[in-house]
Amino acid sequence: DLHSHSHLSSSMVYAYDASENVEGTVTLYLPQGKKADHLGIKVQFFGRIDMQHHSTEGRPHYDFISLSKELAPPGPLYQPKTVLPFHFRNIEKELETYRGRNISVKYFVRAVVERKFLPPIHQEQEVIVQICGTEPEVNEAIKMEVGIED
Repeated sequence: DLHSHSHLSSSMVYAYDASENVEGTVTLYLPQGKKADHLGIKVQFFGRIDMQHHSTEGRPHYDFISLSKELAPPGPLYQPKTVLPFHFRNIEKELETYRGRNISVKYFVRAVVERKFLPPIHQEQEVIVQICGTEPEVNEAIKMEVGIED
């Protein structure tokens, strides 16, 4: 039996600059001495706009980024702990993370373990995206002479 387990607390959030690569590891845990067969392990990266009161084509959200990478082909897992690194490089993240009353913009990574005859195991981790621009140049003081005629 394959169990999904995470060391991340719900208060832990990872922040990225819009130009940074998103990378990390997916860690799978098995009970000691157990084996688990799977139909593939993948990691996905999403950029999503959630609309609380409106929907686009009947859907309450719109995925403007949807990427997927295979981490492991189908086969058995034997180790009590399996660590699989992932990298999403050169992703154009043009919107900042935002939470508003009617709409929100969020990014998240989802790990998925496909299983035969059982629903897939998946876990998501939200990431914050900030767009850090350069500071504007300091303008020099402007001297002005104003003349008033009578």
